[in-house]
Amino acid sequence: MTPPGPRTPSTRRRTAAVLPVLAVVVALLLTGCTGIVAGVGAPVAGGRETVDQIRQRVDLGSLDPCTMVSPAQRAARDLGDAEPLKDDTSQPACQWLGKGRSANSDRITFRLYDSARSRAGDTGARVTDVLGFYTIELPSTTYHACNLLVDVAEKQTLQVTHLADADPGNDACTSGRDFTESALRTLTRISRR
Repeated sequence: MTPPGPRTPSTRRRTAAVLPVLAVVVALLLTGCTGIVAGVGAPVAGGRETVDQIRQRVDLGSLDPCTMVSPAQRAARDLGDAEPLKDDTSQPACQWLGKGRSANSDRITFRLYDSARSRAGDTGARVTDVLGFYTIELPSTTYHACNLLVDVAEKQTLQVTHLADADPGNDACTSGRDFTESALRTLTRISRR
């Protein structure tokens, strides 16, 4: 038996050709994974548009927050009709109160001159994404509630405030996230008009 000798030149060439290709594939995969939270590249909820494309056309100032939730979405959450809130004209808002025995309520506020990203350092803040949009979750420390601040356009934030039933088994941010997804689906649809 002869001892193994050095590799043949053809094996070295194949290895040298494969390594750069493998490095590029790994780099692309890593970039794709981080791009969703950053709001780039990936289509929103199986759609054809990316978050960046949607962000370029959204203008919350031209929309009514009370149109963000359809009757079917309200019924699924056992919420009443929309109630416009006129507290601050620079921050149009609307709320939906739970019907019957439900103490759940949801509020959407359009923060027209505010960036969600500026709240990332707040106590208890969690940076996440909803349907690919950069989002800050701010769970309440005093109520069974959660604020979700969604960066929908340059210096425009869609804020969802969810006040949940006092059931400790329910996570207010999880339930609020569902409502936020519904609102974002509506936003991406009506902002095309």
